[in-house]
Amino acid sequence: MKKGTRFLSPFGITQILMAAAVIAALCMAYEPWRWGKVKDAVRASSPGVVSIDAARLQEWIPAKDRPQPVLLDVRSQAEYDAGHLPGARRLSADKTPADIGFDDKEKTRFVLYCSVGFDSASVASSLTQRGYKEVQILEGGIFLWANEGRAIEGGSGKVNPGNSKYTYLLKAAHRAP
Repeated sequence: MKKGTRFLSPFGITQILMAAAVIAALCMAYEPWRWGKVKDAVRASSPGVVSIDAARLQEWIPAKDRPQPVLLDVRSQAEYDAGHLPGARRLSADKTPADIGFDDKEKTRFVLYCSVGFDSASVASSLTQRGYKEVQILEGGIFLWANEGRAIEGGSGKVNPGNSKYTYLLKAAHRAP
């Protein structure tokens, strides 16, 4: 290399910037793709289970013109205590809503959630088999709810990711310490 020559030409710098822009775009596009794959896997694991997205649930909760859903958190007690959806009650996987005071299988509307949806889908399927008519799961669970900046109640106001293998889906800013 001759003395005084530049290490990179303007063309080389342009190529590096273009590569960086492509990598950044792929990283930003990766998150929705990951969520799409998880949602598809939840649906495949429990066919027939009805889901509701966070936006629709948030609109439904304050509506006074229709019966309010009962929100049931099927995560562990420690996860629930760290933070949960406003107004949610905890339901152990081995219990039914009747065990915590909700006897009406026909008319009471239940929305179950867990971290991302697998456990709530399993419990919802079980409840449906036991005769509960109005059972839905929160699509994306509390992880997606929190990632979208929706309210978390109790504890630290953040989400305890527990031992979920999907912890990477919960943004660090929303994780309980």
